[in-house]
Amino acid sequence: MTTEEAKAINVKALVDKKNNRVIFVESDEDFTDVLFSFLTMPMGTIIRLISNHNQPPTVGIGCMNNLYESIKNLDMQRFRTEACKTMLLCPRNDAAPQNKRLKLQIDDGELPSYFLCTTDCIFSGHKLLSLYPNVVCKCGRVMDRTMELLEKTVEKLGFDARDRGVFVKGLTQFIISDELQVKPSSVEASVSVLSKLGLMDCSAIEEYNYYNVDIGADEVTVSF
Repeated sequence: MTTEEAKAINVKALVDKKNNRVIFVESDEDFTDVLFSFLTMPMGTIIRLISNHNQPPTVGIGCMNNLYESIKNLDMQRFRTEACKTMLLCPRNDAAPQNKRLKLQIDDGELPSYFLCTTDCIFSGHKLLSLYPNVVCKCGRVMDRTMELLEKTVEKLGFDARDRGVFVKGLTQFIISDELQVKPSSVEASVSVLSKLGLMDCSAIEEYNYYNVDIGADEVTVSF
C-alpha cells in the first residue's frame, strides 16, 4: 500500500455512551466526498471491494456475493469472449477520474483505457470503441489497439485548484448520521439528529477520544 492509499481522514465523532453508539460524525469535504463516491461504483466493484477487504467475507449484499462468485468460478469457455467475463467482474466506473482525486482511494480500479479495431476498420468500417480489451468488433477482428487520450485539464473537468472538493464544494463542514444522512453542519442539524434518536439528555453525550477519530480505507469499506 502506498503512502497516498494509507492516508486516514480525521473526523469528529459524537457518541451515546449509554448505548455505546455513534450518533453522528462531523467532517469536511474529504470524508463526504468518499461517501458520495459509493454512488458512482458499479455493483460488481462493490462486491469485489467487500470481498478483498473481508477474508473470509463477513459482509454480504443479499445474494449478489453468490452471483459474483458464480461468474468468477465459471470456466472461460462458458462466456462468449474473455472480455465478457472481465466486464462482469471488473466493471468500469465513469467517474474514475474524479474518484482518483479522493483522499482515500477505495476503488482500486484503473483509469479507463480505450480499445479500437485496426486502423482501416476505424476509418472505413464500424468505428467502434471499447472500454475493455479483446472485444470482438463487428468486422470479426479483436479490438486490441489502445487509444491514447490526453489527460483532461483541471478547467475542463470543472475543478478549481482553490476548491478542494471532488463532488461537493471544498472548505465545507458536514454532519453524517449513523444512517448515512448527510447535512450541512449546523446547530439545527445536530439537534434534528438528536431529536430523531430521542437523545435529548445532553449529560449522556460527549465527544469521543479527544474529539478525533481516524478513518482509513478499511473502515470506509465496512460502510458498504
